[in-house]
Amino acid sequence: KRVAWRIVQKGNTYMAHSVGAGKTIASVLAGMELKRLGIKRKPMWVVPNHMLQQFSSEFLELYPAAKILVADEEQFAKENRNRFMGRVAAENWDGIIITHSAFKHIPMNEQFLADRMGQMIAEYRDILESVDNDERLKRKQIEAQIDKMEQRLEKAMSQREKDKGITFEETGIDQIFVDEAHEFRKLDFSTNQSSIKGIDPNGSEMSMDLYLKTRYLEQQYPGRSLVMMSGTPITNTMAEVFTIQRFLQEKMLEEKNLQHFDAWSSMFGDMVTNLEAQPNGA
Repeated sequence: KRVAWRIVQKGNTYMAHSVGAGKTIASVLAGMELKRLGIKRKPMWVVPNHMLQQFSSEFLELYPAAKILVADEEQFAKENRNRFMGRVAAENWDGIIITHSAFKHIPMNEQFLADRMGQMIAEYRDILESVDNDERLKRKQIEAQIDKMEQRLEKAMSQREKDKGITFEETGIDQIFVDEAHEFRKLDFSTNQSSIKGIDPNGSEMSMDLYLKTRYLEQQYPGRSLVMMSGTPITNTMAEVFTIQRFLQEKMLEEKNLQHFDAWSSMFGDMVTNLEAQPNGA
């Protein structure tokens, strides 16, 4: 009840609770309270593929009369996808439950994609201009990131040309809950420190897709777009903390001029040189 109240009161939240602590029930309670209070109209839960049925069952155990729509394999098959999205947009649902893999197939508006990803490419180009010509490795790494982002944008736009169905923006979804959110921990960012061990600026398509969709929601409902849930919130590097803050606190980072990784890491991290044992003990 406390975490549900926290979400109702404060908005964006990371439920970094241990396994078995009740993240599923707390998220359902929070979503239904947001809807009951009129703060949100159509929340969506994004869950791992193998958890779809279990999550749906627990939802209905807590709220037996809830009107939910579940995107199972049949509902979200390619030939049924547009019909499913039409139902999402046309009807009043207490919740829509969808898998990680299906979520990424919900298309977005072409103009929003072009504007947002174009802005990210421009940031990479600004960093490239600040790198000295004799730092060839850094220049190659940043150029590779620019190429990757341009290819990703081109792929997204070509996919949108093929799929003229209802877009994410047209569904009316106004709140996203993501279970096992550590699966989205790798988000692209621009940096001059990519040669440092432990800093990997290359992200995944799945993480970028969630980021873009939540950026749209952040424009509509600042600070009230996303709740992430995971028993292992940080799995590897400090860059994951930066990614979490970009998802949940991007406006605050911008206000403090910490929206770029290099500025953020200089504030919260120290670079050290140290000996590290190899796996064989050498």
